[in-house]
Amino acid sequence: MRRILILSIDGQGAQDSSIAQRRAVGGIFSLFGLVSGAQIDRYNFETLTTVTDQLRAFVTLLAKTRCDEAQVIDGAPCGDVSGRLIHISLSAMPEGPEKDALLAIPTGLTLKSEHVDLLVAAGEAAVVNAAPLQQFLASYPPQPVPTRIARGRPQR
Repeated sequence: MRRILILSIDGQGAQDSSIAQRRAVGGIFSLFGLVSGAQIDRYNFETLTTVTDQLRAFVTLLAKTRCDEAQVIDGAPCGDVSGRLIHISLSAMPEGPEKDALLAIPTGLTLKSEHVDLLVAAGEAAVVNAAPLQQFLASYPPQPVPTRIARGRPQR
C-alpha cells in the first residue's frame, strides 16, 4: 500500500447567519437548532483536523515499515507513500440557483424524493469534479509492469 485517500463528504446546509440581526429568534426550540448546528460545525472542523493528523502519522508509519522491509518494493522506493484527506462540501459549490436550492433543503430524517435526487446528483458531480481528487488521482504513479517468466522453460 502506497496511497491512502479519505473522502469526507459534507451535505449539511448552510447556517442562517441572519439570526444575529433579529429581535426574536423563534423560541427555545429554534435556538436549540441554531446552537446544535454551530456545535456540529465545530465538531466537523475538529474531526477533520484529527483525521488529518492521524493520516499524517499513519503515512509516516507506513513509509517506515516499508523501508524496514526493503529500499525498493514492487519497483517503487520504500518511502513513496502519501495520503490525502479531501473534504467535499455543498457549501463549496459555485454560487448560483442550484447551490441556493440545495442549501435550502432542510436536513432531517425524512426528505422529499425530488430533494434526494437533487442531492445525489449534486454529490456525484461534486466528487467527479473535485479538483483535489483529480490532482490526487493524476499524481498516482503508474503500476510497474511485472516481468513474466515462463515456468519450466529455460531462460534465454
